[in-house]
Amino acid sequence: MKLWLGKEQEGKYIGVYTLFVCGKEITFNDIKKVINDHGAIRQIYFGAGICSEFDIDMISRCCRIYSNKIISVEIRLDNLKNFSTYLLKKENLNLIITFDDENKKLIFINPNRVQFKLQCLKNGGRIIAMGNLEDFTLVDMSRLKSKIYVGDKIIK
Repeated sequence: MKLWLGKEQEGKYIGVYTLFVCGKEITFNDIKKVINDHGAIRQIYFGAGICSEFDIDMISRCCRIYSNKIISVEIRLDNLKNFSTYLLKKENLNLIITFDDENKKLIFINPNRVQFKLQCLKNGGRIIAMGNLEDFTLVDMSRLKSKIYVGDKIIK
């Protein structure tokens, strides 16, 4: 399973009909064919299904060619350095920056006492964003089967 269709179940685009793309094996022609066959697609989501490898040039091409669609990319914070400033400035690019809890301690944290802070350590330590963990939306995991949600349609 590398390419599938479904409604977004997480984040600010919940309910949006989405083409999920996972892996470098998926070509631009694969994406183009599915979009032509399913005109209702409003979002192309790279990095879904715990997929950390994708073609940044293809993401840039999708941003350019599908300017009327949301191009979402789920990416680990340390991989953000691979994106050009040009791509990051694209109006239709939506980033989901992922923080992995490798030692499983996040489940013991009281959300009322945790804040996340993103800052630029260069240029005088300018703060970019800060927010409370309690403001995050918890996702209903009961509909998640393997790496996709119930109702999604596998294409490839």
